[in-house]
Amino acid sequence: MPLFTFHRNYILRTTKMHTIGFVKDKPTFVPPECVEDAVSIGARPVEGTADNVEDTPEPVVMSADERKAKVFAAFEIMKTRNERLDFTGTGIPNAKRMFPLTGFEVTSNERDTYWEAFRAQEREAQEQAKLDRAG
Repeated sequence: MPLFTFHRNYILRTTKMHTIGFVKDKPTFVPPECVEDAVSIGARPVEGTADNVEDTPEPVVMSADERKAKVFAAFEIMKTRNERLDFTGTGIPNAKRMFPLTGFEVTSNERDTYWEAFRAQEREAQEQAKLDRAG
């Protein structure tokens, strides 16, 4: 059964190299090799879904540039809405709050790398704006 629901938001990390993001009560595709893991945490199959998973779409694999663009867009949203829980005590985005904005899990190490690049890009844009005004 490829579609499962879970009673709360949850990220299932399997030993089979899959990460599945459950959103509360929303049907979520579970690869066949991960069905046992989903059932073990209490996920429930959606009634009426086929046992045959051949018709399920292949997961979309993003390129590194597409992933970076989504993370940068999430940073922009977080900066604009400026919610306290979106940022850690040191002022960097909270990686746990990025999943709903990106649609995928962002690790702390990945977040740190992208945040440094994002801040560098912002500094370059500010410096260019100063040069344009002075010029």
